[in-house]
Amino acid sequence: MKFAIGMLCTASVIALSPMANAHEQDTSGRQDVLNIETSDLPQGKVKITAIERTHPPGARTPWHTSGPKLIHIMQGTLTAYGLGGRLLNTCGPAPKVCFFNPNEEMWYFRNNGQTPMRFMLISIDALDKLTIHEEVGQVSAIKNRQVTLMAGDLMSGRLAAPEREVIVNVVDLPTNLAVGDRVVTVRHDAKNHKARTLVKLQTEWQ
Repeated sequence: MKFAIGMLCTASVIALSPMANAHEQDTSGRQDVLNIETSDLPQGKVKITAIERTHPPGARTPWHTSGPKLIHIMQGTLTAYGLGGRLLNTCGPAPKVCFFNPNEEMWYFRNNGQTPMRFMLISIDALDKLTIHEEVGQVSAIKNRQVTLMAGDLMSGRLAAPEREVIVNVVDLPTNLAVGDRVVTVRHDAKNHKARTLVKLQTEWQ
């Protein structure tokens, strides 16, 4: 399975550039779905994973920090956002194959359409920088660099029910952080309960 996925990525990603796509068909019936160049792929050993998802209208993913992605849209259109609601890119409408490189920026995908969105996501991560699912929540306590969050539901941003508490030791603690702020972690290390920093959100998610 890993070999098959690796061959798929090798065939599809012969040096790629940020979220690009192509759909060209010649007279022989061949259809080129991706033909781009990049120097953005991780070097050395990488981890390649593939998942298939279906999101109903309005659904979104959690916040992520990750390496490059290959996206195969089979139904609908996928929209990628960064902090502050910044539009990073759009892939679709289906059928479409796109390359997405967040370049260390946090992101999430959303289905803004009126019908379900079905897609396959192939992740290409360096072994020392695997995909991170960031935590989002409301600050309930601050003690030195240790911050307690009432964690939000990953798919909606609303506070989880029943309540879930997350304690994070923050390397670079924002000076204006206060109890009650809604934040998202940056480079959350769940195993060691650490994060590089916290970013305030303008709303439950932004």
